[in-house]
Amino acid sequence: MLEKIKKIKCFFQENKIFLFLNIIILGLLFLGMTAENAPSILVSSLCVSSSKEFKTNFKGSNSKLSEIPSAKASVGIILYYFKDEKIYVLLGRERIDSNKKEKAGKFADFGGSVELNNTTFAHNAIRELKEETMSQIILHEKELIKKGSLLYKKSATGREIIYIFYPLSKRQYQQAKVLNSLWPILCSHKKDSVYCEKDQFVWLNLQDIVNQEKFVRDLNENRKIIIFREFFTKDCIEHPDLPILLESIERFNQPITVLFINKA
Repeated sequence: MLEKIKKIKCFFQENKIFLFLNIIILGLLFLGMTAENAPSILVSSLCVSSSKEFKTNFKGSNSKLSEIPSAKASVGIILYYFKDEKIYVLLGRERIDSNKKEKAGKFADFGGSVELNNTTFAHNAIRELKEETMSQIILHEKELIKKGSLLYKKSATGREIIYIFYPLSKRQYQQAKVLNSLWPILCSHKKDSVYCEKDQFVWLNLQDIVNQEKFVRDLNENRKIIIFREFFTKDCIEHPDLPILLESIERFNQPITVLFINKA
């Protein structure tokens, strides 16, 4: 009961903040500022238990996804779905028979390097998702920008790394559940196809991943030992702002408009 009261209290606090910020922005627009040079809304979950630890250098918004990368960068999409009031994320396993032994049999998001061909971060992320789900899951750029929640960092060499958490609808969730059944039909005979880089797909409890549990629960509450790719562990699972992102999604079930910045 106390938790429900707390959630309701936080909900009204957030709505007041959004209303206040919208009034400010409307005022700026009235004075002649365009949407492009008006300041971005930098709202995060002020009711999150770890809010006292928020850094002051958070900046930006999902408009980052509309930018065209000018240097090498990495983008990845992490699909998630609410079931029984828990969040489960869909991850894919690199082919167990991959010639690259350092990644064979390990799980990660659906992503990769951007192509420097005058396309946006969002476009590149959608391309990677399509390729690594055998062309079965295709998102639209506008929807990704609107609904996605971003986890962002820069590597020690300055490489931008962006993870986009995207909520699936019930229809999309049902579509994603059949990926394992489709793989033998579409990919068992195509080892080198760019559309068959993953050979297994699993839904995992996001809270268990955030807690870095040894055994991670799947949709049926079965506990599994999951081996993640090294870069995914370092850049996403161990990202200090991932728990905040998780709690914000859980509490409000809506996109987070803050772009988390955490320079290495």
